[in-house]
Amino acid sequence: RRKFIAFGALGLFGVGVWGVRKWILEAGKVSGASAPLRAVLDFNERVNAALRGDGARVKEFPKEMAAKKVRVTGPQSCPADPLPLGFY
Repeated sequence: RRKFIAFGALGLFGVGVWGVRKWILEAGKVSGASAPLRAVLDFNERVNAALRGDGARVKEFPKEMAAKKVRVTGPQSCPADPLPLGFY
């Protein structure tokens, strides 16, 4: 009986996820994102603006305190193929 309830709940959850995914994909686009996701992004922006105003900025340091020898990390310092041979 427990397995029946557990698999039934899992099935309902899966159907719910599929329905929400379908709803998001079929919704219209607003500013490059689907409408439900854009609404969430707008809500997050309003919450962030309410909690942290323009006064919440990262501390800035003078240019003289910067590292004299800059370490480069990125494509310039990585080999063309970072994976060993036969990795695939």
